This record gives sequence, structure tokens and C-alpha cells, in this order.
Amino acid sequence: MNLLQLPTEILIKILSYIEYHEIKNAFNANGLLCSLISKNRYKLNKPYINNINIKSINNYNHEERFKINIKYRFKNIDEENIYKTVKNNNVNLIEIKEFLQRFEFTKIDSIILKLNNSKGFFDMFNNFIKNTKKINTVFLKIEKSSLYDGLVQFLSYLNELTFVYMDGICFYPQPHNVSNILPILKSLNNFWINESSQMGYFNSKMMEKILLKKPNICIVGDNYESFNFDMDLINIAIDKQKSCNKRSHYYYYDIGVTGDFNVWSLLNNELNDTEYEWTSRYNVFSYNLPTLYGLKKCDCCGNDNIIEIVFHIKKGSNNCCKNDDRVRSILR
Repeated sequence: MNLLQLPTEILIKILSYIEYHEIKNAFNANGLLCSLISKNRYKLNKPYINNINIKSINNYNHEERFKINIKYRFKNIDEENIYKTVKNNNVNLIEIKEFLQRFEFTKIDSIILKLNNSKGFFDMFNNFIKNTKKINTVFLKIEKSSLYDGLVQFLSYLNELTFVYMDGICFYPQPHNVSNILPILKSLNNFWINESSQMGYFNSKMMEKILLKKPNICIVGDNYESFNFDMDLINIAIDKQKSCNKRSHYYYYDIGVTGDFNVWSLLNNELNDTEYEWTSRYNVFSYNLPTLYGLKKCDCCGNDNIIEIVFHIKKGSNNCCKNDDRVRSILR
């Protein structure tokens, strides 16, 4: 029996389990099959996206190119998850869009985006993310890219998120109003930030608002070029831990200080007035940086509440896109 003689509904079910590049080959091999797929695309049993990993590679003739690594799943007749992985080391935005249309975006374990010299990525990607119900983990590294508005829109779609990691965020041209990145995140259940750029997209006042707004958030503030040590952040964390926080009893701060900052004065004065027992040491996991640990027992459950503060010595401001003519020419 000829495959094309099968009823359309059955044929479409079969095509649901074929790799996308194989279907693309079928487009060229058989006009009837191409028409059938195009007209019935919405009937395909789309696999579910599980993990997305997209990384910028060198641009060719001003066209953005990417590496993609996507893990997806679908269920067989026994309702067991079957996982597959697809990789492509050289695709453009249009090819990524065509590929992602094959999948269902409902619950995603992780999204990793490492973008460099990018302009239009979120215009494409946000159309898939906006209806996603849950994303567990997001890792973002954005360098020398004009993606600020797209990133803000992307963050606004993350209604349920366990962990967000931002590292080395740098936009060009620099946006005029950067104060609305972090407040967008107030809808998240929990987030951690490791933002090590010098651009000042995050600051202590923003973090204070988030800490006050969301009582169960643990936050990592690796903003050692963006703002100085702010005792108010520590006071807010201490105040929050006066009530029993069953989600987490650990708060971590990675904070920048100037070269004349006196860690021991802080330990013996401001921190001495808190309810915590403070000790000082060098953190071998943070390049032997001076570190303070605060510890106290929760009055309600008896668990240890811990605050860890790691201090970086600031080396001065360094605009990550300053005087970068190559970036200007690409993004012009």
C-alpha cells in the first residue's frame, strides 16, 4: 500500500514523529506530501519542548547565526516520556522559527540563551514563550546586543519560574531607562541574579523593592561594578527571617566595595547589633574573597538561618560597549 493512500488523519499522526529536517526533505521530494503537511500542520501531535540551548556564533554578511541544542519529549501509547535531542551548529533566525513551530511550549525545564551582537532574537522567540505555562530555569548571557526591550518583554512572560540567572548583561546602544528590568520580575516565585556587568542595570534600590515585595525570594546580587555595599539590603533580609521562611533559610550577597572599605569595621559595628552570630573567613569557592557568615536559629522551626556576604573590590567603571566601533557598525 502506498503511504500517500493512507487517510489524511493517520498520515499526519505518522508525520508527527518524523524529524523536522526529514520533513523538509520531503517538501522537495514530493509536491503532494508538501501540500498535505502545509495544510494540516495544526493537526500534528507536537512534541513538548524540554530544554532549549541557543548560542550566538559569528555573523555572516550581517546575518545572525546560532547554535541550537533542543531536547524534547512526546508520549507513546504507554504514556511514558520519550526524549530526543536535536542539534544544529549553524542556523539563522528564520530556520530557528521554522523549527520551533514543530513543538508545544507548555512546561520547560530550562532555557539557556547566550547572545552576542544580536538584534532580532526576542522578536522571534517571544512569540513561542508568551503562552508557556511554566519554566523552571532561565540562564541569560547577553553581550553587545540591542535586545533590551525584547528582554523586558521576555521576562514579563515568565509567570512561574524557579531560577533565573543573568550574567554579563550588556546592551548597545545603552537604553535610557533601565529601572524597569527588575520590577518586571516581581511576578516570579523565586529568582537569583548574578549580574556582573558594569552598566548598572540593577541597583540596590531595585533589589530592596523586590525583597520587600516577595517574602520568599532568595537573591544573589553579584553586582560588584554596579553598586556599593548597602546595609539596608542586609537589614531587610534579617527582618524577613524573623518569620519562619520554610522555602529557604539561606541568603547570599556578592557585593562590590571600594578599596578603602573596612570589612572588620562592618563586622564589629553595624552587624554587631543584629541577632546573628557573625564570623569572618576567606571563601575558597569565591577566589579567596573576604566573606562574612551570619547564623541564627529560627525561633519557630529551629532551623539555621544563614546570611553569607562575599566582598569584591571594585576596579572602576568599564563600559562593556564603550568605543566599540565594530559593535556600532553591526547594530547600526
